[in-house]
Amino acid sequence: MRTVLWLAHLHGLGMNKSWYLPRFKDGSVTRRSESDIYGSTATQPLVLDAYGRAMKELNAYAPEVIALAKAPKSVRFFYSTDAAIQSPSYHKTMLKAYEAAYFLSVPLGFATERMLATAEPAQLKEYPLLIVPSATHVKDSAMAALKRYVQSGGKVVLLGESSLLLDEYGRERDKDMLAFLKDAPHIGAEETAETMASRLEALIGSAGIKRPVVCRSAEGKVPWGVHCVSVKRGEATLVHVVNLAKDARTVSLWAGNQAVGEALDLWRNEKTSVRRMTLQPYEMRLLSIPGNKRTHSSDPKELF
Repeated sequence: MRTVLWLAHLHGLGMNKSWYLPRFKDGSVTRRSESDIYGSTATQPLVLDAYGRAMKELNAYAPEVIALAKAPKSVRFFYSTDAAIQSPSYHKTMLKAYEAAYFLSVPLGFATERMLATAEPAQLKEYPLLIVPSATHVKDSAMAALKRYVQSGGKVVLLGESSLLLDEYGRERDKDMLAFLKDAPHIGAEETAETMASRLEALIGSAGIKRPVVCRSAEGKVPWGVHCVSVKRGEATLVHVVNLAKDARTVSLWAGNQAVGEALDLWRNEKTSVRRMTLQPYEMRLLSIPGNKRTHSSDPKELF
């Protein structure tokens, strides 16, 4: 419950409200709620307790939550209504690609056809990398918006071999309209999420996207299952880390090519070593890293 609430608000949820009225005035259970009540918060005191405590945390650290939620979404996914309705592989590939990018220590967002068409040039530069996940059916006006995005300096990544090949009516698109994507990297939609993640991370680097803090596994690789988001806040860097895997994960934090040695644990209000963090399933950390508190190791393996 605590982890779900924190992630929801870190993803932009502004508020939530929990209420449940399963009984009549005399205390009897309504027919509609008779079966549902057994799985509700009314019968799960530990869940209800976690909800109340988590909401107190979120309110106490509202400025930090808002700052993390508003971190620039430098990597975005192309959303096409026509593809969402007609493309059999669109949602499946989108889900896999989102999972692959979710553990790359970079905030993720979406860019609709209208957003691309109406954005100012400066707004287009806010997301240097745009992922197109098997969007087969896309109208010509959306293609024009994508071309404008590429001409502004944005990089498009095509997932699957059939992306953008058809218009909204299923007619094959003239190849000349795809010429602006001749240098766009392709990633196979059949690749695993883990393999896709390593490919996407390389593209994040080549697109010039700066991540204030990057989370690494003991082997110095993508920490599969560990979500990390960070944002600059004055001289310090605010970081939230959560282990979403089913088993413990040991990770380190990196700022550039330097390992982070110490940080302020905001929940405990005390300095703590983050040189090697072991997180149990659903365990979270909310940290503030001072600008000058870093180690000088350049190899993640030296930390383990």
